[in-house]
Amino acid sequence: MSQKFDQLKQQIQNVDKDKVGQLVNEVKQAHSDGKIDKNERDELINTAKQSFSGIDLGGLGGFGKK
Repeated sequence: MSQKFDQLKQQIQNVDKDKVGQLVNEVKQAHSDGKIDKNERDELINTAKQSFSGIDLGGLGGFGKK
């Protein structure tokens, strides 16, 4: 697993509800930039979904369909 993946996963596990949107954008950008791969992105998405199941994650639910 990449260092960026580890960093993002730690952030997801510790983020408060007010900052989740910003973190979702970081995950999307890290994947677009090639810093994390599809499997890492999907794991981060699943972690975020579990952590914030009652919050609208800005389209994160459909994020893995690309």
